[in-house]
Amino acid sequence: MLLKALCVLFVLSASAVGFDCPKNHITINDGITGKLPAGASSMVQIPAGTDCTYTFDLPKGYALKMETSAVYDISPGDFVMFEYFYILSGEDKRVEYGIQSQLPFQVYSKTGNLTFFATYTYLDVSHYKQKTLPTGTYFNTTLEPNLYYTMQASQGDKATFKLSMLETGFYDHSIYEVFVFDGENFIEGEYIGRLSELLRLINFRSDSRSFTFLNLYRTPSTSYVFGNDWSKVKNLAQYNTWVIDPTKETKGYMYNIENDDDAYYTFFCDGCTSFYIESLQFDTSISNDPSGYVEVSELSPTQGLAPIHKYTFSQFTNASLPQLISSSVATFHTHKSAVVFKLRVKLQSDWLSAASNKKDRK
Repeated sequence: MLLKALCVLFVLSASAVGFDCPKNHITINDGITGKLPAGASSMVQIPAGTDCTYTFDLPKGYALKMETSAVYDISPGDFVMFEYFYILSGEDKRVEYGIQSQLPFQVYSKTGNLTFFATYTYLDVSHYKQKTLPTGTYFNTTLEPNLYYTMQASQGDKATFKLSMLETGFYDHSIYEVFVFDGENFIEGEYIGRLSELLRLINFRSDSRSFTFLNLYRTPSTSYVFGNDWSKVKNLAQYNTWVIDPTKETKGYMYNIENDDDAYYTFFCDGCTSFYIESLQFDTSISNDPSGYVEVSELSPTQGLAPIHKYTFSQFTNASLPQLISSSVATFHTHKSAVVFKLRVKLQSDWLSAASNKKDRK
């Protein structure tokens, strides 16, 4: 009997406010904060057949914070959507942010069983300070509080970037929290989307000299943006970046997946000053060309430094390793070869033993 009474009470409370879909856009002039549906103070049941889109207009220098609770059965087709992604069903409040000049918040109740309640707040983010980084460097996508980052290309050039995730066994979904702009800052720059959207693009570059990044969520991230001058990488047959784990070995495969002659990989380690090439192995099942080689240059293609190490297919043995790379960033170039590699930040005790044994045998 008590359970029945509680259910009736919930239905009454969820239906206490009538639902009316506004025809006009919501603006900051309507108030810095507000509630959806208008006048509600808790979850509201939405009538069957309702398809309502609230549209928020944002002035420059402002973001929108949306806090939403929604309960619905997804299988019949009910949903709540903010921007372009769904708000998951559950009474726990989900916090999202938006930055574009117009933001949609859509409620679709096919069954009449959908309930939701949301509050919104216009946030003044114009006071955020800028941190400018040159191309040829990297940053973690969490960013720092109250800062936005601008990746700036060399004078007269365009910017481009690659994303690398630390290998943890899990995909870093927090990258969707990073807003990206084409321009010198996020207030005057053109908003081009969330970082997760841009990863689908191939060979993209800025129209201006810079990309600007803003993160209002600041969920701890294991992802990094590495920037380059467009002119330095646009003609590379294949180019990728790879973040080195400072706590364990980093291993993988380098080769051109399109079977072209050349591939380039920039490896980098956050918080490190150097790393070691622990081992290299030419994969003869992919390429058996005696003219193949791997060469290593410090820093990125943007700096364009000459190679400091070269390992040829015909003459290489692992007896020449480990090899210290005295930089936190280095670019590997494979030519007519496929290479299995292991990199490591910390010096291993067995390396010293191996070196001593080699010396004793001389």
